[in-house]
Parts: sequence; structure tokens; C-alpha cells
Amino acid sequence: MFSLKLEHTLSIATACVALIFAVGCGTSGVTVREGKQNATIDANAVIPTNAPVIVHVDSNERIVTIRNGYDLDMEFLIASTPAGKETAVLKLRKRTGGLKTADILEGEPRINNVVTPASNARSKQLAKVYRDPEA
Repeated sequence: MFSLKLEHTLSIATACVALIFAVGCGTSGVTVREGKQNATIDANAVIPTNAPVIVHVDSNERIVTIRNGYDLDMEFLIASTPAGKETAVLKLRKRTGGLKTADILEGEPRINNVVTPASNARSKQLAKVYRDPEA
């Protein structure tokens, strides 16, 4: 009788341990697929992690915040989609350290737009149109 009770207790304990392992070692939710995959990302539209990008747009104040803009030193900037379509012309505000900010001069920039300096020719053209009040 004692050995029957011990055997019953051991089988219940074994079942509990098996249940704990089954629940704890379940699927992670990651599905691995093999074979040919359809590419859904345009390789030309991939943004490098250190590229200057817009992280905030305030349409009322007509201002954007730019992350990774530490190398941006030109006064006029161009915002474009990751695919290269121009969305806005910006004018960099003078500021040291931290995130860069710029005024929206033309267009409608969006979050995650890439920011690049305007060419010298374009900068000269824009400087004639958008002069500083002090100048």
C-alpha cells in the first residue's frame, strides 16, 4: 500500500514537471521560413542608422527636430523620403549641441525624412529668397 501511494505521488510529480517544461519551453512566436522570400524592402530606401533624420515635426510652429544632425553645418537643408523624393526645404537654426532644429521654409516634411545639406547653387538661390531679418 505504501509503495502504491509512493508510485502514485511520483507519477503526479513527474506529470507536473513535464507540464512545467511544456509550458515554459513553448514557442517563442518566431516563425522560421525556408525557401525563396519576396523582398519587401527597397535596398535603395534603407536609411543608415547614423543618417540625419527628422524625429519631430511641428506644423503649427513650422519647425522640425533632427536627430544625428551634428555634421549639418549648411544653412539650408533638404528633407526627402528614404527613396529620395524631396519633401521640404529647411533652414537650420543656430544651436550648439543636442538635437538640431530647423525652420520649415517650403513643403511638408514628415518624421523619418532624411536631411541633407542643399547644394551650393541651391543655397545661393534660397539665400536670395529667405534672407535673415538682421541682414
